[in-house]
Amino acid sequence: MDVKYLFILNDPPYGNERVYNSLRLAISLAKSEGVSIRIFLMGDAVLCGRSGQVQVFAILLFRRRDK
Repeated sequence: MDVKYLFILNDPPYGNERVYNSLRLAISLAKSEGVSIRIFLMGDAVLCGRSGQVQVFAILLFRRRDK
């Protein structure tokens, strides 16, 4: 039985970690067998789909390690 998840993101990639955590959860779930993931970006979250945004998530990850 396939499990389908839909993530609807509306927050900007900067300012908080909600989008970052949502994408981390989606990546983690996608590693399981029989799981289908769709991510719908709307509003400010559309900027997450731009090239180079991965660097922002890496910066957030390094900041957390420094604390």
